[in-house]
This record gives sequence, C-alpha cells and structure tokens, in this order.
Amino acid sequence: MGNGLYLIEIIDHFIAEFGLVTIGLLECIFLGWFVPNSFFRNHANKTSEITIGKWWDFLIKIVIPIILVLLLTLSAIDNVLYPYLDHPYWIIFLIGVLPLLIIIVLSIFFMKYQQIKEKSNHA
Repeated sequence: MGNGLYLIEIIDHFIAEFGLVTIGLLECIFLGWFVPNSFFRNHANKTSEITIGKWWDFLIKIVIPIILVLLLTLSAIDNVLYPYLDHPYWIIFLIGVLPLLIIIVLSIFFMKYQQIKEKSNHA
C-alpha cells in the first residue's frame, strides 16, 4: 500500500472518530440550549407517525452530550495510548490532529472576521 493510502486512512480515522462526534456534540448543544426544543418536537410530531415527548428535550440537552463527551474523551485517551495502526506520533499529529486544529482556528477567525465586517457595514 502506498503512502497516500496511509495518509488517507489517518485523515479518515480522525474525521470519523473526532470530527463527526464533535459536530454531533455541537449540534446537540446548539439545538438543546439555544433553540426552543418545542419547535423541533412539534414539527416532528406533525410530520411523523411517531410522537416525541418531552423526554426528547432531556436527551438532546443532557444525555446525548454526556455520551458524546465520554466518547470523545475515551477516543482521545485510546489514541494517545495506542497510536492508530502503530504509526509514529509525529505523523498522526501532522496528518490527524493538526488539520483539525487548523480548521478550528480558521473557523473562529472567519467567524470573528465576519462579525467585524458586519459591524463596520452597519456603522
């Protein structure tokens, strides 16, 4: 197997193990704490044969975020103790961790840049 496939495997591993779980966690936090839960519950109840009770709010706000944080923590510990496919730590950091950190930093930067741009347009 060529080096490119190893790199794709590492990237895929980190996206699946950390990226998707983090996005799910952020969605639960946003939908559970910043958007009225009744909005989504009422819509789902109107368009589905199965009705969702108030227990759904508790799951979205509390239970699912706790489970996802636990999954992220255990995955991080596992990846530190047992590097993915026994690759050296430096390649895992360079190909797996560093791109995630860069994406987070760029996201925050562009969000702040957009806020500054909107304020200057309104002034």
